[in-house]
Amino acid sequence: MSELKILADRADPSAEAELQPQVSGVECKGGHLNDPAVHFCVVCGISMLQSSRRRVNGPRPQLGVLVFDNGMTVPVRQNLVLGRTPESDDAVHAGRAAGVRLVDPLVDGVHARLELDGWRVRLVDLGSPTGTLFCGPHGSTWTRLAPRSSVELEPGSSAAFGRCVLTYYSHRDRSALPDLFAA
Repeated sequence: MSELKILADRADPSAEAELQPQVSGVECKGGHLNDPAVHFCVVCGISMLQSSRRRVNGPRPQLGVLVFDNGMTVPVRQNLVLGRTPESDDAVHAGRAAGVRLVDPLVDGVHARLELDGWRVRLVDLGSPTGTLFCGPHGSTWTRLAPRSSVELEPGSSAAFGRCVLTYYSHRDRSALPDLFAA
């Protein structure tokens, strides 16, 4: 199993709320900002059927968590760079992303990136010779991403880099719920 280490992460996301990217969402009756697609508030659990559904802008909250095969977890609240030496990436060096060190000889120095765009999480292969593998939620087949390509990570999706495997989990997993807010 590979070693995992988070190199930089915001220890208190609420203290830096004013620095977080702004997203358009809906507030529950308690005033918590949520993805317009969720059915229940991610903070207090109240049904979003009770919300006004009026769009507001606010700081993007944590979108989920990465769970690695060795049990380590990484919160998804900012862009992440994964690799043996992610600190060599300009975005990590400048503080625009956190580095997640994967100690595995099959993983490149800067192997892949997780990019947050609004409420979406994208996995980007950075051209590693050993490649980045992806398996969608409820899938059983791994697909190798083309070099420098990306794929949206839905809750339950997995990715592999060398011998490191992660799964993305989020409160936004709507697979078991009916679409109550369809247009």
